[in-house]
Amino acid sequence: MSLKPKKLKVHKVRATLSDDKEALEKTILKLIDYPRKTDGDIDKRKTVNRYPNYALAVKGMRKLGRKRCYDALLRILEAMLDKGNNIMDVFEDNDVWWEIHAAIRIAIHYLKKSTLSKSDQMLWLIDTFLRDRTGHNEWLGLKSYIKKRPLTPSELEAVLAGLETRIQKEKGKKYGFTRYKYAQWDYELMEQAGMKERLLPFCIREAEENNQYHRLVEFLLKNDQYEDARKWVQKIAQSKDKEKLRQAGCCRSILKEYLIKKGTLLEAVPIELDDYLEYGGSPFSSHLIGLCKKAGVWEIMKPVIVEYRVSGKLPERLPEPLKYSGLSLPPNGETPELPFYKALFMISSDDEKPDEMVYWLQRWEISSQPRNLPFSWYAPALEETHPEWAIKLWKWSAESALSVAQEGWFEGGAEHLRKIKPLYLKLCKLQEWHNYLGELNQIFRDKKGFSEFLPQVA
Repeated sequence: MSLKPKKLKVHKVRATLSDDKEALEKTILKLIDYPRKTDGDIDKRKTVNRYPNYALAVKGMRKLGRKRCYDALLRILEAMLDKGNNIMDVFEDNDVWWEIHAAIRIAIHYLKKSTLSKSDQMLWLIDTFLRDRTGHNEWLGLKSYIKKRPLTPSELEAVLAGLETRIQKEKGKKYGFTRYKYAQWDYELMEQAGMKERLLPFCIREAEENNQYHRLVEFLLKNDQYEDARKWVQKIAQSKDKEKLRQAGCCRSILKEYLIKKGTLLEAVPIELDDYLEYGGSPFSSHLIGLCKKAGVWEIMKPVIVEYRVSGKLPERLPEPLKYSGLSLPPNGETPELPFYKALFMISSDDEKPDEMVYWLQRWEISSQPRNLPFSWYAPALEETHPEWAIKLWKWSAESALSVAQEGWFEGGAEHLRKIKPLYLKLCKLQEWHNYLGELNQIFRDKKGFSEFLPQVA
């Protein structure tokens, strides 16, 4: 008995497009409603045998437009978006995507002729923009289209009131993404209209009620109110709420970028240091070193960073003219074993100090800490001054690649091995190269095709 699932016979739902307006709308809505079960994961082999005929639905929408049933078009598009987002996931067919795309264009084309007021038309567009999860709004440039629509002050107030109503409906919900999107529209429309006096209270409310502190910080910095922005970041950095702490990290980065843009690098360096310390288990230091060098303080900061990676301790005060930012967050992730040789090696590499790279490599090699770096990235930096260690790094890289290579596919390791022979020739140690190839042959003798591969790099 074959275990292969039976091939599903899928056919499009057929219908006749009536000339009667009400019957036509009902027919289109029925076309959109297939498959009926679209509120969760659908097992296509068991429950779905009807393909939604959106092409016929779009044809019906054009017919409704010619019959001047403009409000019906809006209702149909709303239903199509509600169903279509899920249906596309089920059938994985681009035809549905393009048909929804065409439906949006038709509805927007006739929107001005609907019975909706200008303010309600704007709200309908925003609702449509947020309802669509398929990316049509980006393709159609819907956001810029909405912003360019002319509104009188009274119409704008009506739109803002409508957005406020939608925001309040989302109040208290655990995940406030929908509220965030409506609030973003509210903010952008007020900003576009020059309503600065209303923006600050609005940003504060959304920050405190929906954790949207980044919008508040961005607004304050846009108006050069750095100290106020910093106080807000400091406040949420002291919170125990995980979401507030996540926002604090985001806002801290916004502060740092603002300071860098303004050229006040001595204030930006301590914030970059906070980022580095927050992820203590991460060895990456290039951003911190780059900013310190740009600010001219790397020579005084280097001992601080090295000591932290050796002992895990920081001085009570940073060396003058630097000061701690006061925006530090709890450590994120595991605390590494100290000394953290991987990080120390990467600091010396980012600082372009080959002697220090070798110093930390020597200690790393005899430690129990895993050697989990792409050493092929660092070997070239040692080829001129420390060729023996460059050879060792190329060997580690080659052995790592060969250990995971599938039988017969050894090119990844070969790429690293080919870098080793010229270095042995430079050191007049060609015999050691041949000895090493013999060792590799013993280590990987169980891999099919390895013995035949090895002479290619010899």
